[in-house]
Amino acid sequence: MDLASTWAAPWHALEPTSSSPAAASPISNPFAPKSLHSAAALPVELDVRDYDSIQRAVASAVKHYEKIDILINNAGLNVRKPALEITWEEWNLVLDTNLR
Repeated sequence: MDLASTWAAPWHALEPTSSSPAAASPISNPFAPKSLHSAAALPVELDVRDYDSIQRAVASAVKHYEKIDILINNAGLNVRKPALEITWEEWNLVLDTNLR
């Protein structure tokens, strides 16, 4: 069972996010009650490294669902090369993404 299915209980709505709009495609939420605005998740473009992007994603969720009870950030990346070969820019990309 994936994270989305685990959290898609009757009292939860999902807002999958991605820095790529295509990757944040709609996913089915068969557990969503009809009282929610949609039985499908609301995909939103989000770059956790960008303050304005975060603000837009939160505003989108509040507009669609009226409130936010809990947020789960599952953003992360890794540079697959020996540690001594990682550049300053790559290291900062990992930290900026994984620590937000």
